[in-house]
Amino acid sequence: MNVKISVIVTAHDKRKEYLPFALQSLQYQTFKDFELIVVKNFQEYDDLIEKLGGKSIVTKSEKLGGKIVEGIRIAEGDIICLLEDDDLFEPNKIEFVYNIFSRNNISIFHNEMKFIDEKGNRLHENEKKRDKIVRKLITDREISYNYLFYNFIDKIKISFNLSSMAFKKNPILKYLHYLPNLNNGLDTLIFFMLAYNNNIYISSEKLTFYRVHSKNYSKILKEGKTDEKYVSESYLTYLVMKELGRENPFFKILSLDAFLYLRILDPNFSTNYLDIIKSVLELLYHDPRGSLRFYTFLRNTLSLSPKIAINKIAKLVLRKYL
Repeated sequence: MNVKISVIVTAHDKRKEYLPFALQSLQYQTFKDFELIVVKNFQEYDDLIEKLGGKSIVTKSEKLGGKIVEGIRIAEGDIICLLEDDDLFEPNKIEFVYNIFSRNNISIFHNEMKFIDEKGNRLHENEKKRDKIVRKLITDREISYNYLFYNFIDKIKISFNLSSMAFKKNPILKYLHYLPNLNNGLDTLIFFMLAYNNNIYISSEKLTFYRVHSKNYSKILKEGKTDEKYVSESYLTYLVMKELGRENPFFKILSLDAFLYLRILDPNFSTNYLDIIKSVLELLYHDPRGSLRFYTFLRNTLSLSPKIAINKIAKLVLRKYL
């Protein structure tokens, strides 16, 4: 099956210095027949984009979700490859994606990644940690949604990466209205939107360079530097998960987990103890192993950052039922 690929690069003014490196990684692709769309909220680098034969879309949206939606709406390809401005592709990335979608009836593909720092140096320790986590999840073959759900339900806390995803355009169209105002959790949202009742391919090939730097949300979270903006953006993602959870069991579990996570980030998020207890018990019912990991995270949070710890009643409930 012949497929046409559109690569959508999302770029943000607060880290625009990385964009030329992302574009350079596209310039050196072994597979050249792809559409390039760059969606950014600043004016620079149009000459470089034009040199690569790409389309430059300057948007007013500062949200990652808004940029993704704008790119998808004008994309002409059957397959969408996402690339964030601070990440890079291996030279064979697009060729690999082309071959996978040509040979398999899948809706979404996810590859593994290499970690680099702000200067592009490899972070091997980060990779070792991730390799240990994802080892049992990777199949390197086409799998069904049901297979993923029943065999890997306890692995859903794995972090996905937008720059490691490629997916069919048509299935995502019905979900686009959920995305424009979102900035957090889009990798997980998009993956499970498209995994539901479809076939998936999760590859061990490290085809993406994921850059770790001071402006990464993941790095900010690891250092415990959350703020009101992050909490409010996470709340919007939680509302979308809750809505999708009415039909998609993955999002049922994710929304429960997100509810408790928000309660940790912001003690004022919910003061209704019954809602907290209900969410804990529902999470235990749907995903006991995942809840065990959540409890471990909670226990560590209590010992390291008491200010953001969940209230004692939820902690007692977790202890009682685990």
